Amino acid sequence: SSSSSSSSSSSSSSSYTEQQQDQEEEEGLATKEMVVNANSGGKDSLFCYAVVMNPPEPTFELVEASLKRCDGYLFFSNFSDPSHRVKGIIHDEMKVQYGGLWGSALNTKHFYKVWKFMANDPEIAKFKWFAKIDLDTVLIPERLQALIAKNRDENPSFHDPSRSIAWGAPIPGPIELFSQGALLKFKERHEAICHVKLDIYNVWQQEDMYIYKCLEGLGYDNTEPPRPWRFDGHVPHPVLEMMEMGKDPVCYLDPGSREQRCLERAKMREYAAFHPFKTPEDMRKVQKWLLADSN
Repeated sequence: SSSSSSSSSSSSSSSYTEQQQDQEEEEGLATKEMVVNANSGGKDSLFCYAVVMNPPEPTFELVEASLKRCDGYLFFSNFSDPSHRVKGIIHDEMKVQYGGLWGSALNTKHFYKVWKFMANDPEIAKFKWFAKIDLDTVLIPERLQALIAKNRDENPSFHDPSRSIAWGAPIPGPIELFSQGALLKFKERHEAICHVKLDIYNVWQQEDMYIYKCLEGLGYDNTEPPRPWRFDGHVPHPVLEMMEMGKDPVCYLDPGSREQRCLERAKMREYAAFHPFKTPEDMRKVQKWLLADSN
């Protein structure tokens, strides 16, 4: 998940105070010009968002270029930069501690503010789908929207975004997708179902696990495609070098399973997201390899 790098930020057991809530409301809602690229009310309109560090991660510009191809997007942090659509609604240190079963970022407290903001913003709420992207994830928005459309065409009533639906159980952290109906349910009932029952400071501190448990409590259906739609795996640097040389497929010994793994460009192009790539250089190599000879 996002909000990376550990620090000594404390895990207070207290709830949000009225003063904190008032402070969030004073930030104001997002303007149409700040969130919308086009098609905000379209059948499969996609709003993309990410939480960024201060200063932003080195991969920010590449992720920003991807999010610009969504129908609308915003970044959230503890500072504002309208020229890059960064909204400062997080009144806290961005660096968080790491821990839990997976040793991941304990960042629910940041994302909770983001989800509240999105749920209460009339411009953002017009969108049909919402995709959270981590800053080490390569997103292909066009591919994601094509997968959404394919799901809808195959079963229109089940994949209706006015229903509370999401992809994944639990929702995969690097990219999380949920519907307009899920955001509406969050707005209407998160205080009673999620905020009161799920301790974001001591138990459900990882945002991906929290939002899964929250949506589960609110009632949602998992509509994740049966076929692979995202790549999640550490690609060794020698493989990235082979990609840069244009080799296809590229094969290597997976450091985790110790099994042979091959990445074929044609199959990889069917995916909508690729994780994790921590540097701009690595992201560029993967993007260039994926796009080679695609026109």
